[in-house]
Amino acid sequence: MLLSSCEGQEIRRWDMFTGRMLWCSADAWSAHALAVASPPGGNPVVAVATEDGVVRLDALTGAELDGYEMAADDTIWDVATGILPDGRAFIAGAGHCGFRVYRWDAATGEPLGPPLVGHTTCVKAITAITLPDGTALIASEDEAGRILRWNAASGQPYGNPIHGPGDYNMQLVSLALNDGHPGRVRGAHGHGGGNRGGPGHAGAVRGGGRAVRPAGRHA
Repeated sequence: MLLSSCEGQEIRRWDMFTGRMLWCSADAWSAHALAVASPPGGNPVVAVATEDGVVRLDALTGAELDGYEMAADDTIWDVATGILPDGRAFIAGAGHCGFRVYRWDAATGEPLGPPLVGHTTCVKAITAITLPDGTALIASEDEAGRILRWNAASGQPYGNPIHGPGDYNMQLVSLALNDGHPGRVRGAHGHGGGNRGGPGHAGAVRGGGRAVRPAGRHA
């Protein structure tokens, strides 16, 4: 599924093979990030991170979905999606106000408990990964370059913080490996730092290449 957005413009979905536009959203947002969730038994859901929370769209039609308000009083810089052990798809959001991490049911937009707190500055990047034992994790990074990990189902902290070189990432990417390893969390810096990554279950850090994506306005 190929989706695109830019500042102040509609969200668009494109046919990957022909390049034809399949739909254009009815409204325009200052979209900071997009992610796609796949709730069981329903259409895929596009999560749009905006200045006023998260908007959900039907990925097949582009229609905005009804449901709960999703952090409408907060700027969400990044979104990620994953699957909980009970099979439900979830959306995670990186919040500006109060330095919070949000969790929602992707099908309904219902909050999965209160926002997660622990960051000391605004959260700019977020990703999700499922471990081999079925545990769903969220990794979030703030402007200080500090990565926290959370159990996505319970909201409890997972492991120790990962301390980067003091410069925040514009993007976190996680990958479940096929060799039984719990996975890696990698970050692409926006302010002069190198790419870094660590195991999904420990606080180790290792270097890598460089990659950057736009991340909207700065705090």
